[in-house]
Amino acid sequence: DNKYIAYISKKEIPQIYIMRIDGRGRKRLTFGPDLKQSIAFSPNGKRLIFISEYKNRNYIYLMDKNGDNLIKLKTFRRRVYNCRFLNSNTILFKMSKGIFSLNINTKRIRKVHSSKYSFFSISER
Repeated sequence: DNKYIAYISKKEIPQIYIMRIDGRGRKRLTFGPDLKQSIAFSPNGKRLIFISEYKNRNYIYLMDKNGDNLIKLKTFRRRVYNCRFLNSNTILFKMSKGIFSLNINTKRIRKVHSSKYSFFSISER
């Protein structure tokens, strides 16, 4: 959605905010004590995914753009990085052993690429 920016504030405990591109309408979406990172819009711009770290666990969350309907999709004992939507039903993320996909409906995980040095970017075409 090119009308909004979602970002993570680094003040105190990092929290997720959303605002219009022009800077108006700033709203805080998260309030917990966990460290938030790697936020991304869904392809239709209506939802957000993000990674949360708390007490040596990493979590992937999904929520509506306004902060409603927060869903914990998966819990990990290893560090998770760079979470992005591949399409409306699939998320890609990186862990130490490679790149993985997560189906947000079935919550099934599949390894896409094996390498501890993998980083990725997703092309829209």
